[in-house]
Amino acid sequence: MTRMRLIAGAAALLVGATARNVRANSSAHLVYSRTTDAAECPDEETLRKAVASRFGYDPFFAWAKKTLVVWVTRDHGSYVGRLQIVDDAGLARGTREIRSNDESCSELFDALALAISIALDASAQLLPKPSAVQPPPPSAPEPPPAPALPTITRVEPPTPPRPVPIDNATPWAVGGDLAASAGLGPSPGPRAAAFARWWSRRNLPLSLGAELSVDWSLPLSVVPDGTVSSTFVAGTLVPCIHHGAAVICLLGELGWLHAAASEVVHPNSDGMLFAALGGRVGVEWPFTDRLFMRFHGDALVDVTRPDFQIGNYAVWNAAEKRKPVIGSMGLGIGYRLP
Repeated sequence: MTRMRLIAGAAALLVGATARNVRANSSAHLVYSRTTDAAECPDEETLRKAVASRFGYDPFFAWAKKTLVVWVTRDHGSYVGRLQIVDDAGLARGTREIRSNDESCSELFDALALAISIALDASAQLLPKPSAVQPPPPSAPEPPPAPALPTITRVEPPTPPRPVPIDNATPWAVGGDLAASAGLGPSPGPRAAAFARWWSRRNLPLSLGAELSVDWSLPLSVVPDGTVSSTFVAGTLVPCIHHGAAVICLLGELGWLHAAASEVVHPNSDGMLFAALGGRVGVEWPFTDRLFMRFHGDALVDVTRPDFQIGNYAVWNAAEKRKPVIGSMGLGIGYRLP
């Protein structure tokens, strides 16, 4: 019942605007467009057939005096269709908008086809009736004119209204984080990261990000009177799902871990590949339509378990001193590219 009221109401309003301002037949030049987020809606050929099935013929011709502009988009999860009739002088004579909350585009498409059919049919009834007074015959017969070749004048359709984009930002965002991590090196330390993220274009709450990070551990005292520290450079793949401000992600990390001892009898350094898997929970706050801040906590499981022997001292033995879980807390800022 709600659907019928939607169709009947939109058609009646459009017909009213047409009846008051347009005097033409039931043909029109059709200009039809869809935005990318409404690409699943039927194309122009399907719309022509839907209207033609109601008339018994295709009422759309390129040389028609009036132009019917149809534009379909999505707005906050709803399908929106806009109809506008433009006369041969390029003046808009009727503009109406139809909105549908149905998950598919079929309800809006049916409403548009019916509204177009009613509007064109109503405008055809406004044609002036032929006059009963016949012109007098000519006083003398005139020679028939020489046959002339038919001329076809191309009528350029008026420029359709430019759709107003719902979101003029690209699906890409970039930014950076500062964090504190523990469990990766011999002691806790700071972490810096830069990230790039791609958003889904089909209104799905999904994103895929990539991060490049550097970790430094604070120096750790070892016997006798020496220190050991580490540096870790890694790349991380971050697929996420978003729900409001909340973000839940999977993490896959691969990098190079380097440790060094100094001020000991036998100073040395060593490095190795490092891999970890884990997850992330965080929140994001938008400042503007493009600038946002994010806070997150990460937990990863070390799958390589590094064990470095420096000199004669087991200054960093994963089996004895390190835990398999790596944790970090980070705060960052991001920007959606225009």
